[in-house]
Amino acid sequence: MNAIEQRMRAASALALGRSDVAVREAGLAVAAEPENPDGYELLARALLRMNRMQEAFDAAKAALNREPNSSTLHVLRAQILRCDKQPEAALKSAIAATQLEPDNPGAHAERALCLDALARFDEAVASFELAIELAPHVATLHHWLGDAYLGKGMCREAETAYRAALAIEPNCAGTLNNLGCALVKLNRKRSAALAFKAALLADPELQLAKENAHITLLDLLKRRPKLWGVGSLWFVFLFRGPGLALLLLVTVFALLFQMGRRIWDRVQLRKADPQILQIFDRLEADAKSGHL
Repeated sequence: MNAIEQRMRAASALALGRSDVAVREAGLAVAAEPENPDGYELLARALLRMNRMQEAFDAAKAALNREPNSSTLHVLRAQILRCDKQPEAALKSAIAATQLEPDNPGAHAERALCLDALARFDEAVASFELAIELAPHVATLHHWLGDAYLGKGMCREAETAYRAALAIEPNCAGTLNNLGCALVKLNRKRSAALAFKAALLADPELQLAKENAHITLLDLLKRRPKLWGVGSLWFVFLFRGPGLALLLLVTVFALLFQMGRRIWDRVQLRKADPQILQIFDRLEADAKSGHL
C-alpha cells in the first residue's frame, strides 16, 4: 500500500470517528513520505481528537515546516493550542492564518474562538460576523456566534444565532440543546422544553440534552406548593381564634392553586407536543434508576 492510499484511509477513518485507525494510517503515510505535509496534517487532526495535545502540536509543526504558507495548517495549530488552554499562542497562529488567506472563513472563525477564550468579546463577535459574511451557509459559524452571546448572557442574540444555524441544519442536536439553554434564561421554559426534546430526538444519547430536558420539564410539570401556603398550616396549630377559618381557607386555596397550575401546564404541554410527556416519563425513570 502506498502513501496516497494510507492518507485516504486515514481521512476515511477520521470521517468515521475512528481516530486510532487514523493515527495508525497517517503514521504509515508519514513514514512512507516524510516530506509530504498532508500525512502530518492528518496525524495532527487524529491526535487532537484523542486529546494527545503535545503529539498533535508536534505533528502540526512538522506539517508547517514543510508548508509554512498554508492558512489551513496555521488554523490547525491554533485549534490545537486553544484546546490545550493556550489561547494567546493560539491567537497568533489564527492571525497568521487570516493574513495568509484573508478570505478563509475558517481562519476568521478560529480567530474569533481564540478571542472569545481570551474574553475579548466584541472582537470575537466581529470576527464571527466576518466569517459568516464569507460563508453564510455554514451552520457551525452561526452556532459559535450563539455560544459567544450565550456566554455573555445576551440570550436574545444567542437565540437569533442558533435559529440561523438551525435554518441551515435543522437536526443539529448540539444547537437545539443550546437554543433550549438560551430560552430557559429568557424564562420561556415551555419552548425550551420543546427544543431539548428535539435535541434528544436528533441524538438520544446527548447527555446534556437529557439533563436539561429533565430539569426544565420537572420545573414545568412538578411545581411544589409555595412555602407561604404550607407554612400557614403552622399558624393553624399555633394560633386558635377568629382567624382559624381564614387561615385554613388560604392554605386550601394555595394548595389547589398549585395543583391547578401543574395540571394546566401538563395539558398545555401535551397540546404543544404530546410526545414530550413520554420523554419526561422516560427521563424520570432514568433519574430514579441513577442513569441520568
